[in-house]
This record gives sequence, C-alpha cells and structure tokens, in this order.
Amino acid sequence: MARQLRPVATAWTKREREHALLTRWLEDQPAHALPVAVVTGPVGIGTSSLSERLPHELSGCYPGGQCYVDLRGQARGGPCPAP
Repeated sequence: MARQLRPVATAWTKREREHALLTRWLEDQPAHALPVAVVTGPVGIGTSSLSERLPHELSGCYPGGQCYVDLRGQARGGPCPAP
C-alpha cells in the first residue's frame, strides 16, 4: 500500500477556512469518486502546509494509499516538463 506523503510541516499558517472547505468538499464526495483538489497561490501564503496537512488528516478515508507528486512549480528550472 502506497503511503507517499511528505511529512507535515511544523509551522501552520492559519489556513483554517481553506482547510475546512477542502475537508468538507472531500468528505462529501460519493464513495466511487476520485476527487482531485488543486491548491495554488503565491509563495509564502500557506499552500504547501495546507496541501501537506490535509492528506495526513484524511488518510483514513483513502485506505488504498496516498501519493505525493512535487510538480516543482516554484523550483529553479520551472515546473516538470510534459511527458
């Protein structure tokens, strides 16, 4: 079973509103759904901490495993090239 999540950051940037919205939306999905949420925003506003914390908290809802993919949006050299 794949459990490929990044560790949760110790610093939490007060994204409770977004956290609650995403949690509610994911929990409201039908059992057969494959929900995908995109978290985006400028550097330093908490997008990474939100996208790292939420999968850990909801991992029990996805017993088949979890996968983390770094798309390198802010990395030197730019995002991942298209396949």
